[in-house]
Amino acid sequence: MRPRSNTSARRFAGCVALVLASTLRSGRVDAAPPEPEPAQAADEPRVLLLSDESELAFAIARAIRTELNDVEVALEVIPLLRAVDLRDRVGVAEQSIAERAALGAVWVEVDDEVWVAYLVVAEGSIHRSIVGESEAERIEAAAVVIRHLATELLEGRSIGLIPVEVEPEVEPEPALEPDGVDEPEPDAAIDRQPVAPWRLGERARVRLQGGYVGQAWAPQRPWASGVELSAEVRLRVGVHVGVGYGVFASLTQPVRRSTGLGVAEVVVRRFPAALVVGYQHVWDRSRVALDAQLRLSSEFVDRSATDLLAERPLPIRPRLVVVPVIEPRLQLDWLFRPPLSLNLALGLRVNTIDYSYGLDIADSSDNSVEHREYLGPYVVAPTLQIGLGVFL
Repeated sequence: MRPRSNTSARRFAGCVALVLASTLRSGRVDAAPPEPEPAQAADEPRVLLLSDESELAFAIARAIRTELNDVEVALEVIPLLRAVDLRDRVGVAEQSIAERAALGAVWVEVDDEVWVAYLVVAEGSIHRSIVGESEAERIEAAAVVIRHLATELLEGRSIGLIPVEVEPEVEPEPALEPDGVDEPEPDAAIDRQPVAPWRLGERARVRLQGGYVGQAWAPQRPWASGVELSAEVRLRVGVHVGVGYGVFASLTQPVRRSTGLGVAEVVVRRFPAALVVGYQHVWDRSRVALDAQLRLSSEFVDRSATDLLAERPLPIRPRLVVVPVIEPRLQLDWLFRPPLSLNLALGLRVNTIDYSYGLDIADSSDNSVEHREYLGPYVVAPTLQIGLGVFL
């Protein structure tokens, strides 16, 4: 019985082995086919952030990333190495937008008093001021402003872009400056136009003039001195017209009869009023002007006499005499401090009538009257004038 049992067991094991071998040779469990991989999602729109490597820039970038977490836009940080001033930053932003096919580029200008967020796209640029009392508040405000700009840009809204060529109304100081470079003073950047030199002939002017005047008037008074004032209108071409007035020192002259009896004293006062016309040529570089003028004067002569013995006034008829005078002059003006001028004039005084002055003296002893000449002015005499003038 024992050998039979072994034979049955061997048969059973062989059958099992045969079944297994057949299964391995002919039957194969194929693995399930792999599920297709999901298609790659389209690249998200990108916004570039221009930033440097300072701690403040890292804090701003971190705050911006936090604000853009729920916005379907990717933020890419670009080092801002080649941009020194605002114009350079705009150029770097435009180039980076074109190279990376981004929607736009943003950055934050940081200053002690003013922070400004900038957005640049292909069509233009825009800036927004950042307000906050502390640095943390300003960082948060900058992130919110950039989120707002990125959202509106993503949705295609109008955000008020201006051309890049137009500078913003408020341009902050550049945040990134090379060490050791001082900013020029604000006044030094202003292009001042040179002040045009003062020119006498640039327009019509009023000339006011006053000074000393002297004349060789008569043999009894070889040289008479006085004061002369004038006011004239000078046209741009140099022609001028005006009026003048003079006051001379009075002449006191004693008058005697031929016998020596009877003495009188005569006082003569002159007040010439003149109409002035002329032409003035100016040399602007040397500030010198030459004036040729003609003065048409009416010389008012007032006379009075006193009898010294009787101590009573003597009648003189006519008491007031008007003498027409023509006086050509050449005047040289030096504009030492425009519009002030120092002037010197030389002229010839010409009496149009040969007029002499006489007095009738009566002798109380024989009741006789004698006519005595006491003054005979020159018909032609030189004139000198020195004074100051101003051109208004």
